[in-house]
Amino acid sequence: MPTLDDLIAEAALRKTELARETGIAPATITRISHGGPTTRVTVNKILKVLERHLGRRIEIEHVDGLNITK
Repeated sequence: MPTLDDLIAEAALRKTELARETGIAPATITRISHGGPTTRVTVNKILKVLERHLGRRIEIEHVDGLNITK
């Protein structure tokens, strides 16, 4: 299973670009990608942008290392 960092790299995005497109702070994206706690809503915002760049659906359950608290 890919990690969030794997998907970001595959989409050829920098975290600052992903942050701009999602409205989520770059530090928050870094924290999430390193296993920090987050919500399902926040992860879904990130995955929607990655899906658009990658041209495919990404299921939250198929991303390794996420620490979803709510």
